Amino acid sequence: MKNDGPGSVAFAREAILQVFSIIDKKYHDYTREEDTDALERLKTEVIPKYEKIWLALADEALDAQVDEGAFGTVATHIGAILQAHGLTEDFVRARMALRENHRNRSGAEVMKKLFQTQAEKLAEKKARLLGAAALLLTREEELNKRFADAIQEETQMKILEQLSPVRRRYLETEREILETEDKLKELRNKLEKKWYYEIFGTMAADALRLKAAGKPEKKSKQNTQ
Repeated sequence: MKNDGPGSVAFAREAILQVFSIIDKKYHDYTREEDTDALERLKTEVIPKYEKIWLALADEALDAQVDEGAFGTVATHIGAILQAHGLTEDFVRARMALRENHRNRSGAEVMKKLFQTQAEKLAEKKARLLGAAALLLTREEELNKRFADAIQEETQMKILEQLSPVRRRYLETEREILETEDKLKELRNKLEKKWYYEIFGTMAADALRLKAAGKPEKKSKQNTQ
C-alpha cells in the first residue's frame, strides 16, 4: 500500500492536520469577530471530534496494522472528511511533500519551541506568585494576631489599615495565579495534543518567522504553505 495514498496512516494524519488548519483559521476569525457562539461550538463540538481521530492516528501501532488491512474503514472515513471540508487527495499529497521537504526545519519546530518557552515562563511566573501569596498570608496572619492582642481601639484601627492593602493584594495575586494556571494549562494541552504546532509543518521555519514579523516572504519556486 502506498505511503501517500488515502489508505495510509501518513495520509490520514496529514488530512486531519489540514482540517485542523482550517479550524485554526476559523478560530482566529471568530475571535477577531468576537463571535462567542461560534467559538464555543468549535471548542466543545468541532475540535474534540477531530482530536479524537487525531489521537487515534497518533498511535504508532497503526503503522503496523495498515499492512494487515485494518485501516480500510478509517480510510473511507477520511475520504468523507476531506469532501466535507473541500479538500482533495492531491492537495493532501502536496502538503505531505512539503512537510517532508521542511522536516526538522519547519514552522512546526518554531511553534513547538515557542509553546515550550511560553510554558516555562508561565511556570516560573506561577512559582513567583505562589511565593508572593505565601508571604502575604504570613503577613496577614501576623496582623490578625496583633489585632487580636491589641487592647486600645486606636491600635486596632491602625492594624486594620495595614490589613486592608495586604488582603487586597492577596486577592489580586490569587486571581493572577488562576489566570496564569489557565494559560499554562492551555499551553500544555497544545504541546500534548501536538496538532497545534504540527499544522505549521508544511511551512519553512524562516517563512513562518517572516510571517510572524509581518514581513513579505521571499519568492521561491515552491510554495511553502
